[in-house]
Amino acid sequence: MEFSGRVVIVTGASRQGQMGEHLAQAFAGQGASVVVAARTEANVTRIVEEIKGKGGRAIGLQVDGTVEADVLRMVDRALQEYKRIDVLVNLAGGLTRYKPVAEMTVRDWEEELGNNLTTAFLCSRAAIKPMAEAKYGKIINFASVGGLNPMAQMAPYNCAKAGIIALTKTLALELKKHNIYVNAVAPGLIQTQANLEAMKPSPEDLEKKWVSREAVANAVLFLASRASDGITGQVIPVMGKGI
Repeated sequence: MEFSGRVVIVTGASRQGQMGEHLAQAFAGQGASVVVAARTEANVTRIVEEIKGKGGRAIGLQVDGTVEADVLRMVDRALQEYKRIDVLVNLAGGLTRYKPVAEMTVRDWEEELGNNLTTAFLCSRAAIKPMAEAKYGKIINFASVGGLNPMAQMAPYNCAKAGIIALTKTLALELKKHNIYVNAVAPGLIQTQANLEAMKPSPEDLEKKWVSREAVANAVLFLASRASDGITGQVIPVMGKGI
């Protein structure tokens, strides 16, 4: 898949060994100009420096995806630097609250929905105008198996990811007249550095129940490419062998 001349925003691209870093590197390796956005400036800077060290094009922005002003600044900066936005990957978020509903606080609920759903809403909304003006664009959202088949002790995360699926399908209907294609991936357990360190899977579980970052990235790159033109409103499970 070739992305030369195309501009890709990847949100939630932060810590080493995580999915966002991998996606930013993958897009840059295919010739894209990448906007790397995350809350932690040092992490964003490191990824951009690594991409540039390999001859790629990238800029990094410290962005809190739950803050409207930050998101608008991100889109404005991308347009100033590259004059266009072809692809938006809404990766920002993650599971941070793991306990029964009876023990969840309102703050738990609001922060998990904010990090995983409001971010995608704000970033997608901000990208619509430049994509519509160009009469083309791709938005790829990150859902989860938790949004398809909810798991215990993850209520706000499950609900946020189910919301991502609904948002994806709604945007696909609203934006098809502009040739903006909106889809989602729904990964299982991804072999990120943080997940591996936290969960310490056995070799057997890793083989049977986990999915590699490369497999997830391949699905995202396909949905972002012109090869997927005509596909919209779909949710693609990326489960490895754990189907």
